[in-house]
Amino acid sequence: MTIQVDCALQSLFTPTDPGFTGDAVDMPWDRVKTGFDGTVTHLAICKLFRYLADKYFEVFEVRDESGYWSHGDDARFTAWIEDVGRSFQQFQEELDALAEDDNFSPAEHRKRMRQLLDGYGDKFRVGRS
Repeated sequence: MTIQVDCALQSLFTPTDPGFTGDAVDMPWDRVKTGFDGTVTHLAICKLFRYLADKYFEVFEVRDESGYWSHGDDARFTAWIEDVGRSFQQFQEELDALAEDDNFSPAEHRKRMRQLLDGYGDKFRVGRS
C-alpha cells in the first residue's frame, strides 16, 4: 500500500486495475498481511500506521487480530504470537494424527475434523486477544 499525492490509498491491486484505489466505494480499505513476517514487522507496521493515522487521516481504522493496535504492549503481543505458534503446531499435530487414524468412519472423521477446526477458529477469533 502507498499513499498517493491526493491522499488516496494505492493498493497492490492497482497494477491489475489501474483505476482501483483503497478509496473505491465498494472496497474502501486496504490490507497488510504481516502474519508470516514475525513480530518485528507487525510491530513496525502498526507503529507506522499509528504515526500516519495521527498525522494524515481524519478516519483511520485498523482491524488487528493480535490486539496490538489497541493495547500497544510489545511484550503482550510477543506472548500472543508465541501462543499462536504453539497452538498452530498442536493443531497441525492433531490433524495429522486424525488423518492417520483408521479407526473412524468417514462421517466420524469429518465430525472430528470439524471439531478441531471450530476449536482452533474459536481460540483466535477476531476481537479475542
